[in-house]
Amino acid sequence: MTNIVFQLMRTQFRIFFREPGVLFWVFGFPILMATILGIAFQQSDDGQVRIGMLHGNTSQFAPFQSWMEGLPEARQKKSEYGAEWHINIGKESVERARFSILSTDRDEALRLIKRGIISLFLEADSNTITFHFDPHNSEARLHYLLIKNALQEGDRQTWEIKTSPLSSAGSRYIDFLIPGLMALGVMNSCIWGIGWSLIEMRMKKLLRRLIATPMKKSALLISSFLNRFLLSSFELLVLFTFAMIAFDLEIQGQIFDIILLIFCGNVAFAGIAILMSSRTESTIVGNGLINAITLPMMALSGIFFSYHNFPEWSIPLVEVLPLTLLADTMRSIIIEGTSIFEMTVPLISLVVIGLITSAIGLKIYKWH
Repeated sequence: MTNIVFQLMRTQFRIFFREPGVLFWVFGFPILMATILGIAFQQSDDGQVRIGMLHGNTSQFAPFQSWMEGLPEARQKKSEYGAEWHINIGKESVERARFSILSTDRDEALRLIKRGIISLFLEADSNTITFHFDPHNSEARLHYLLIKNALQEGDRQTWEIKTSPLSSAGSRYIDFLIPGLMALGVMNSCIWGIGWSLIEMRMKKLLRRLIATPMKKSALLISSFLNRFLLSSFELLVLFTFAMIAFDLEIQGQIFDIILLIFCGNVAFAGIAILMSSRTESTIVGNGLINAITLPMMALSGIFFSYHNFPEWSIPLVEVLPLTLLADTMRSIIIEGTSIFEMTVPLISLVVIGLITSAIGLKIYKWH
């Protein structure tokens, strides 16, 4: 009995190590993911948390500006958002937080919150500091408490601290989250519904049988795409209906714009799914490929939190990811009411990604 078990184990090990693709996805991919996410989430010494500060009357704003100037390593510079103050809060390295305070007006501050670039904004009025943020946003609450404690510590000027919860459309965390989940749903629907289905059909020898019929190969792929487009549209309708009922979420843009965006998103991820499934014959490799595509984008593309929290060098790379393009455009339409005609670049980019990846996938596709 013992010898039989040993021989079976040795046979299974030989089968396992015989497949190079399996070795990579089992051993190499977790290390690769740890490296990518570790670099992306590791803030450098110059990493700044951005918050907003409303323009104020010069005399009323002077005490707060003097307070900022007295902080360690405080400096002012110009940036893409206008005037910007860099300050350090906290004496110990463990407690130290680096803030970048953007000088802006109320409308611009609300727009930056909707896009996840800042988590809160403050208003300085003589000896009163008013913080505006969504109290349900844990990140905003943390930043508020850090600055509040810094304002009240020591023998500095006594500040009256006030809070003003944000309740306008699009300024809550749930308004940021739902469009991101809708974009995530489109990606998962295509990658699993098209990519995994085609891999499974190849493993079961169904592809070989289908191409032996008079049916055109393109008919199979077109039917898979249209099927996922209709199903994903229904899934997103259910999700958004729930959000409307449970959280009073409203669409600021046009329904047609959202449908067109969902179509473009399906084109992009359907093309990626076709390329992913073009040569895959193993379930382990298939699962590894799906994880390699979905997990990094789910972590980096700002679905659950803003990708502007990542180091500056990584943001241009994150912004060109298909899921980032889809999520940002979805938020612009739903939260800000942006017209689809103002979003032609991300729409065209999604379609181009889909066409290029599907063309490459079909070129190398293994139908048997």
